[in-house]
Parts: sequence; structure tokens; C-alpha cells
Amino acid sequence: MDEQIQGLVRRMQSGDQAAFDEIYHFYSGKLYRMAYFILQNRSESEDVLQETFVQCYRHCGEVREAGGFESWLFRILVRQAWRAGKKRSGRQEISLEEMMESESGRGMSDRGISAERETGAGTEQRSESPLEILERKERSRLVQEAVRRLGPKQRTVVFLYYYQELSVREIARVLGIFEGTVKSRLYQARRLLESELGGTLERGDGQDEEEKRRTRQACSTGVL
Repeated sequence: MDEQIQGLVRRMQSGDQAAFDEIYHFYSGKLYRMAYFILQNRSESEDVLQETFVQCYRHCGEVREAGGFESWLFRILVRQAWRAGKKRSGRQEISLEEMMESESGRGMSDRGISAERETGAGTEQRSESPLEILERKERSRLVQEAVRRLGPKQRTVVFLYYYQELSVREIARVLGIFEGTVKSRLYQARRLLESELGGTLERGDGQDEEEKRRTRQACSTGVL
């Protein structure tokens, strides 16, 4: 976490309302996406986001080191989301693709308008054909359905690992669990997704960075 955010945290702990507002604007999009990925429900995700910041405002003084604020905040969000998941009330759900395209997606834009093609000279942009768009949307639908079949705890580690690009060690610190538990949940999630999609995901926490990049890009577009 950079020094500017740490400074805002210290100011917020001193009662600075403006600092809290800045932290809210900085983290709200990221936390909303995380809540939605876990819950797959817009209304519940918005409720969890608000409750997370209520808890943040009330208890920020408990954070001893400003550098540990982000992990602390993520932990609150995750616990609130898991709790909400146990109180399902049949609220209307939307698809991941709809959430990405909506304003409330806060930056999770669908990159389907143009597709990247790697060549020996680098990366160039080209327009997708109608058939490619239909195929991508169908893959996206299949991924959304597969993700919904994961349990909340598995969805959480998938989000943190692929979307937030956290290491296994960082995820363990955020969730307050052992690294071995994180690896186990990632493994279980991959096997379930492979079973549903017939694809292959990379394994372990030390894979090639290019493979990580490709998988994160696939996750963010709904294509694994």
C-alpha cells in the first residue's frame, strides 16, 4: 500500500472525515467487485459494501499499522459477504457480464469491442467478427454458471488470486487462514471449473507470469 493511502488511513484514524471519504472512493469499486464475485447478487453486494465501510469507520482505530489497513479492510468485506451468503432471500440476480457493463461495475468493462492479437512485432488491435462475439458471449455465460457453482470461500480465493493478483501468502493474511488452506481452496476451485468447462487452468503459485496474465485476462472477460 503506497504512502499516500497510509497517510489517509492515519488521518482517518484521527477523525478526518475527508480522509475517510477519499478512502471510500479509492476502495469502493474494488470492494464492490469482490463482494459481487462472492455473492453474485447486486443488491446484497451493495449492502455488504456499505456495511464494510460502516465497520471501517467505527473500528479503524484498531488498525495498529497503516500498512496493514488494506488486508484488514478486505477481511471485513469477506466476512460480511460470507455472512450475507448465509442469509439468502431470493433477491434478483444479474449476470457477471451485465455487472461489468453497468456503471456500478466501476471499471470492470467488457473488452469485447476489440480483441488483442499477439504478433512477433508486439500486440495489435483488431475488431471481433460477429461469430467471435457470439462465441465469446457463450463462453462468458458458461463461465458465469460455473463460477456460481463454486462455494463462497472458493469464489473468494479465485477473486483475490486472479482479479486482485494477490499471492497465496497475501490471501492467507487477508482471510486469516493458513497458506495451505488457500492452496487447497484454489485447487478445489480449479478442478471444479475444469470439470464444468473442460479447460485447463495453471497450477501453483509460481507459474510463469505470462500464464498468470493470460488467465487473469480470461477471468476478467468471462473466458477461462
